[in-house]
Amino acid sequence: MGNLAGAKVEIYKLEDNGTFTLKWEENTTNGADLADIGNFNTHAMELEDESFYLYKVTGGDDWDADDDGNKDANCHYKQRYNQSSSLKGSEWSKEGWIDGILKVY
Repeated sequence: MGNLAGAKVEIYKLEDNGTFTLKWEENTTNGADLADIGNFNTHAMELEDESFYLYKVTGGDDWDADDDGNKDANCHYKQRYNQSSSLKGSEWSKEGWIDGILKVY
């Protein structure tokens, strides 16, 4: 799977009692080239170092479905796509580790 444009991103905090609290909702960017596609505000600078967070990504248009590093001529809609990843706040690269969630999985 390649870069996702227009995907919905929900960022949850794992609470001490085991529940999740929705903290932020974002949408990934679209663009003319792959570097501009799939970006969003990670809120990395706002994360508490000792807390855990769940990033849930749904939907979006995949512009590099074959993962060859080139933008596809046509996007592949991921209506049923759903991916999530969790990390401790201190483990996030404040420069945007989230890139791995949208462009590696």
